[in-house]
Amino acid sequence: MTEPISESFLLSAFAFLGGGLLGALHFFWLWHATRNLYNARRPALWLLAGSIPRLAVVLCGFYLLSRGDPLRLTAALLGFLLARVIVIRRMRPPAGRGRATLAGDRERSWR
Repeated sequence: MTEPISESFLLSAFAFLGGGLLGALHFFWLWHATRNLYNARRPALWLLAGSIPRLAVVLCGFYLLSRGDPLRLTAALLGFLLARVIVIRRMRPPAGRGRATLAGDRERSWR
């Protein structure tokens, strides 16, 4: 016999993992968009065109994961935030290289 508490725990764990996947997808997509800003003919349009579908995917994902349950929504948000921390730490440049620019080692004049 399945108890509601264990079922709720499993659904929350699934929402946490799903939120982590959504976060990884979101922040990889953001990283990819910012890396390509240097070569874009219209950087503002490129960033805006990438932001709208990225936001739509994340919001739909949260809706599907939570199904209106605040506990599952909280678990999904925690997974998303954990993915953010992991992605930021993994994308950070090595300690000896200094700050990274959008175009790697090249700098662009925005004038």
